[in-house]
Amino acid sequence: MKPLLVEEWLSELNLAPKSKGHIRSIMHIPFNWAMKWELIDLDKMNPMKLVRVEGSSKRLRQPRTLTVKEFRLLLERLEEPIRTMCIVAACLGLRASEVAGLQWGDFDWGNRQIHIQRGFVIGHVDEVKTTNSNRSLPVHKALATLLLEYKKETAPDAKDTDWLFQARTELEGHDGRGRSSELTYFPRELMPDWAGLAGTRFGILTRPCCAPCEWI
Repeated sequence: MKPLLVEEWLSELNLAPKSKGHIRSIMHIPFNWAMKWELIDLDKMNPMKLVRVEGSSKRLRQPRTLTVKEFRLLLERLEEPIRTMCIVAACLGLRASEVAGLQWGDFDWGNRQIHIQRGFVIGHVDEVKTTNSNRSLPVHKALATLLLEYKKETAPDAKDTDWLFQARTELEGHDGRGRSSELTYFPRELMPDWAGLAGTRFGILTRPCCAPCEWI
């Protein structure tokens, strides 16, 4: 396995630089075990150390933070459920995967709290990204009212295990391609195609971004 070929392969993957860096780190492991089992010389350097992934340890650009005025302007241009998803992300400071992974049973309406306990990434339900992400957050009265109204209008009979943002029908992106999920929405595709596009179309953003946390 040659470092240059691995580097070229990683550069062609349609993934964030940080994800590519994780893959490179995982590829260190087989070589370390090979040395431990004496399948290769112990004094040889792990070839994966020569693989460079640009931007894997440092941001390539600073996040774009919207002003209150810009955020309100953006909301006026968004359709549901993207509008409510952006409000939840902004008010609670959640990652796109955490927003997509919300279920109605995560809310304690009496105490106005929400328990963040899962994420939805690339079609798979998984645990939250870090230990600190698994937490309970206070929900402002205005946000609780908004979400209860949203539930009344979109899913009045929803169970606790139902997704907050259930993908009921296939949506059509700006490029004409249909996109949907059997469970919930795919944030990697949803945000650039609808929220990001709205921001660029109306001059709020200079270019689409890859997740709501980049600009909310």
